Amino acid sequence: MNDEIICYCSNVTKKEIISALDNGAKTLSDIKKVTGACTKGLCKEMNPKGT
Repeated sequence: MNDEIICYCSNVTKKEIISALDNGAKTLSDIKKVTGACTKGLCKEMNPKGT
């Protein structure tokens, strides 16, 4: 289930986050820089589950 969308606003998958970690990302800031996740601040509004 690595294709699960984690960040809806930037369309970032679990696989992309794991890849960032495998390639040296150590902090949330690192993950944001590499993947673009959590940079638009709209995930809660765009998440079909509402969470």
